[in-house]
Amino acid sequence: MSHQLSLSLELILLLDWFLKHGKKQLRSLVKEAAKKNLANELEDISDRDYVRMLDGLQNTVADFVVFLEDSLLDSLDEVDADVCAWCAQDAMEPIIKVLDNNVLDPKTLWLSIQQTRKNRTLHEHEVKREFFRQILKNWKPPSSESVN
Repeated sequence: MSHQLSLSLELILLLDWFLKHGKKQLRSLVKEAAKKNLANELEDISDRDYVRMLDGLQNTVADFVVFLEDSLLDSLDEVDADVCAWCAQDAMEPIIKVLDNNVLDPKTLWLSIQQTRKNRTLHEHEVKREFFRQILKNWKPPSSESVN
């Protein structure tokens, strides 16, 4: 019954941000859950019920992490769309379209795009080189792939 859960760097940073800046809101959310019968539900769980619920509880944790990560990515996309005054997206778009998705996972691609966008001092002709540099820095080839 050993299951591993991996968290992305972005999600860990979000959790850190919550602890630094959102404790009051998190505390309010937990208090609201307790007021809305969470305390009663916890009291009503017997030891036998707990054992039967274990697998479902692990799925709940995984679902929660996926929800947080999806929400974070959606929010970052919205922020990027609002801030997109820089031309990097236009310069990276043709590159993104020709990349092999079987070799490069979406998270590596997303991270490389974000890191390239951070450098707002780049001229349009430098964006391509920086984007490739970030991809190479972030890319971890699958262990089954031979690396030349």
